[in-house]
Amino acid sequence: MKLKPHPFFDTKENHKKLPYASIISKLSSINIDIKEYDYCHDFLSSYDGSNDTFNTYRREVDKLLQWCWIIKNISLKEINRKLLMEYIDFVKKPPKEWMNKGNVKRFINENINEHWKPFIKPATSSSLKSTLACLSSFFTFLAQEEFTNSNPVLLIRQKSKLFQKQQEIRTNRKISEFQWETIINEIKTLAEKNNKYFRTYFALSAFYLLGVRISELAKSPIHEPKMGNFFRDENGLWWFSTIGKGNKYREIAVPDDLLLVLKQYRKSLSLNPLPLKHEQTPLIVSETKSTNIGIRQLRTIITDAFNIAINKLNSENLSEEAMELEQATVHWLRHTSISNDIKHRPREHIRDDVGHSSPTTMDKYIDIDRNERHSSAKNKKLIN
Repeated sequence: MKLKPHPFFDTKENHKKLPYASIISKLSSINIDIKEYDYCHDFLSSYDGSNDTFNTYRREVDKLLQWCWIIKNISLKEINRKLLMEYIDFVKKPPKEWMNKGNVKRFINENINEHWKPFIKPATSSSLKSTLACLSSFFTFLAQEEFTNSNPVLLIRQKSKLFQKQQEIRTNRKISEFQWETIINEIKTLAEKNNKYFRTYFALSAFYLLGVRISELAKSPIHEPKMGNFFRDENGLWWFSTIGKGNKYREIAVPDDLLLVLKQYRKSLSLNPLPLKHEQTPLIVSETKSTNIGIRQLRTIITDAFNIAINKLNSENLSEEAMELEQATVHWLRHTSISNDIKHRPREHIRDDVGHSSPTTMDKYIDIDRNERHSSAKNKKLIN
């Protein structure tokens, strides 16, 4: 095989420094969009709490990218069941020139180590199960981030007796009430001691109480949220306007608890208690307080909050709760928000607030009164 492998990720300690110039150059040479790389980087960022866990996911994602980007020269969006089966055959019998006898550093001073190879040995039945478990989490993340449409690993498991037992284990994609209380209470305590944490406190509260996607709170190519996205209508009711999936505009009913957090957050920024009409102040400000933060920065803020809660849970010998929370991504907050809403609010109210339009998602379409929708959201609590 003439094609040479190229590592795309470094150690956990150097992860935040990525991408190196050598990586950017490689992506450019194989016509891979840097945004696709960013999704992979953000996925691995979710596992930076444990060095062993990070290394496991890094190894499996990096191997997939070698095959996908370098050998097949395709986007992750293109991987379906057939192509994934082809990848499985590849890892069972990787080319000898892509194998090392032992572990070798991927980078030396941010430059590729020419002696690095992605494989030490071919995949076995046992290691293949671990590989597909990691890739399933990876593709689920990409689907939740709306980068891909499905998880091709699940299609393989449905056809294979080898993975039938794993298929029966349902992965919970939401945060438990106890985990949530730990997260929000820890960050609230930090905010009361240091104003800078009010930004995190507000972001967590907005995810939980509005059920928004990360692209609806952070700056993106189609939308840059401002404080003026919070507005009061002619009936004195507060709403949050956003541009969601499919470039669709919607207005979300704002609970009273979120207004209280918004006031605290704005006070920390020396602003008036509530936004003025059409106010152009960035919604979630950068450290310079001049621009709205991007998706990667917001994901880092939320992941850091999760890690603070994980450390708290571990300190109280609640290792099972901590281990479960280690798997969480930012998108889990949206799942958690919707799951909790369904217990208390009409589904058609939730449908309009979270921007679901598919009948298979929210079960039905019902035209409803705005005042009723706001009333059902008004008393949603930050802590139940």
